[in-house]
Amino acid sequence: MLFRSVQTLTRIFEPFFTTKEIGKGTGLGLAMVSTIVREAKGHVEVMTKLGQGTTFQISLPAVNKNITQSTANQTSVLSGTETILVVDDEETLRHLAKDLLESYGYKILMAADGPEALDIYQSKYKEISLLLLDMVMPKMGGREVYQKALEINPKAKVVFASGYCPPEEMEIVLEKSVAGFVQKPYQIEDLTSELRRVLDKI
Repeated sequence: MLFRSVQTLTRIFEPFFTTKEIGKGTGLGLAMVSTIVREAKGHVEVMTKLGQGTTFQISLPAVNKNITQSTANQTSVLSGTETILVVDDEETLRHLAKDLLESYGYKILMAADGPEALDIYQSKYKEISLLLLDMVMPKMGGREVYQKALEINPKAKVVFASGYCPPEEMEIVLEKSVAGFVQKPYQIEDLTSELRRVLDKI
């Protein structure tokens, strides 16, 4: 990976910025890295040189046992043991959500599109507590997936996720029947707190 201009280098951590061809990249990878490191109170340094490539250096603050224990107590309320079905057509984002949520104790199932999600939900809806559902996907959008999931289980819980939510889709988020919404790229605290809020609804 090599960044050939200062203009490009200053934008590499922007969500959805990419130098790849259309359909070859989402521009979310480095944005996710930046978000995770920033929330850990660290920073990322980038060094690039023509003909030699690019190096990323991540620096994180040192912690002692007391701080670690305090942090664990603070975040324990956001953890859980429920099973969540993560539905996203972007493989990187699916696995990122899986890794994040499993670190908080959740059991994760994954689907790459709407039809696959509904197949999984049809057979396992009794053990799936919530769908983390991308709103904009090929084949079948998040709204349609949710409507069909409700036909399977009228008590289905869902948290929609989207980097850009078109106005017509945002109307769905505002409806009382929709449980929650998180912005992509994921902010760890926002994601876990929204999931916990929806899961704890009676």
